[in-house]
Amino acid sequence: MQLEKLTFESIIANVIDGLPQHVQEKILNAEMVIDREAKPEHLLGSGLTNTDELLGISEIIPSDDKYGFGDLIPSRIILFQDSITNKCDSHEEITTIISEELENHFLAINSR
Repeated sequence: MQLEKLTFESIIANVIDGLPQHVQEKILNAEMVIDREAKPEHLLGSGLTNTDELLGISEIIPSDDKYGFGDLIPSRIILFQDSITNKCDSHEEITTIISEELENHFLAINSR
């Protein structure tokens, strides 16, 4: 299912609005990036072999490695629009996948 970037962004915003407040705060403190597709280097360490399989990644600098720049270097969440939308037949499925991805990224960010 193909979507315009603005529609995809709108779905993400609605998903974030529906998350619990403590999850929203962590997610909104991260830089949110939407790329069309993953690059081969994004697969490093994922165990995946095809970029179409990667729905999103978290780029997190552990707080003890920020060298005093903790507030200046945000975590990043990258969602791959084509990978997500190509798996789905409806907006509801896209919403579910984005919700699951953001919850996973919240867990990754929260564990650091």
